[in-house]
Amino acid sequence: MESKQDKFVRLVDLRLPKILHGIKNLSNLANKNNYEYGEGQAHNILAQVHESLDDLYRCFGIDPQPTEPSEVKVTASDLKYEQLEEAYQDITASRAKLAYILSKETKRDN
Repeated sequence: MESKQDKFVRLVDLRLPKILHGIKNLSNLANKNNYEYGEGQAHNILAQVHESLDDLYRCFGIDPQPTEPSEVKVTASDLKYEQLEEAYQDITASRAKLAYILSKETKRDN
């Protein structure tokens, strides 16, 4: 019978690539050669992604990183790279934190 830990790892390995692929697909919408959008629309998309990441932090019992609205004007291409890089780093950090927490739980259970 599959342990809860093994099931968790198996499902993370199935679900995380789908989420990352979805983020990549969203980033394709930033291509101004194929799509037309306003800066407000781009900010809305990124705010929703960020909110979902904050919810994910809370689901795992981790306080989300505090964020402050930026006063700096950036171009859509800057947003694409910087925001996606930040999202990737957040996901990577979350996965590392989760692995650490799970390793502590596993040690405690043994």
